[in-house]
Amino acid sequence: MIYAAGLVLATCWVGACTSTLTAPDRLSAPPDAVVIEILGMNGDKSFSPNPVTVSAGRAVVWHNANFETHHIVLDGGLDADEIRPGRFSPPMMATAGGAYHCSIHPSMVGTLSIVEQTPAPYNKRAGVDSSTRGGR
Repeated sequence: MIYAAGLVLATCWVGACTSTLTAPDRLSAPPDAVVIEILGMNGDKSFSPNPVTVSAGRAVVWHNANFETHHIVLDGGLDADEIRPGRFSPPMMATAGGAYHCSIHPSMVGTLSIVEQTPAPYNKRAGVDSSTRGGR
């Protein structure tokens, strides 16, 4: 009886370790995306980084580093849908910031701020963008 229970437990454990359902889906995280890690249920420390500031138009993804499924929702519209353990949310373009939370675990909260990209000022004297070093 103990042997059978141990065999079932070992089979479940090995199956869970090799399951592709919880493997990180790196293809859904663009290389230049801002990745927000989901750490677990810990209030405003549930996400890292938190708060996070992102340039307008840059892709944002949440990565579930926790062992539970989460559903990230930006207050005011954005919905990242359910994110299983080890998975990434679909990439979303950062167009509006605000507070966000997990709709399954509402105590999990974060803040996303968006900053507009401004072009580098033109340096009339040197005839170049001031963001360029060397001047000429």
